[in-house]
Amino acid sequence: DLFENVGRILDHHEGELDETVKSRYEAFFEWRLEVGDPSELARFDAWLNAGCLSAAWRLNAYSRVLDVCQFDRGSFWHRWAPLANMLPEHTDRVVECFAKLVDKLERDAYITPEPAKRILRAGLDSDDPEIRHDAERAREALLATGRFDVTMLG
Repeated sequence: DLFENVGRILDHHEGELDETVKSRYEAFFEWRLEVGDPSELARFDAWLNAGCLSAAWRLNAYSRVLDVCQFDRGSFWHRWAPLANMLPEHTDRVVECFAKLVDKLERDAYITPEPAKRILRAGLDSDDPEIRHDAERAREALLATGRFDVTMLG
């Protein structure tokens, strides 16, 4: 629970963190990632919301967490909006994380359609071929699981 609680502390922190303190939080994250306990790392949500850490750092860390974790059915619903909120400044990492999340979806997992559509649209509209590739991969995975509510961008 410590990993999740540290994330919640960061999520509720207002303002900037002192560089020394920030480096300690980042070192704690690296230590926990190195240990690699998927059930612990799956609780990264609060870290993802922590505005006192740079969006670039959070997205990079989340991408690395997604390489290790599996998620249960109910844990996807609250991940879409924080990602969408980091568009358009970090489209590449947001779409990368989105594609990794979609790869882990089970057929009956809940997706919040509007944030997911925003991410998918940003990826498909990107001029960057790597971003488009990630978005197309995510779209195909969503279609394979019958998630037409997200893929119908209109």
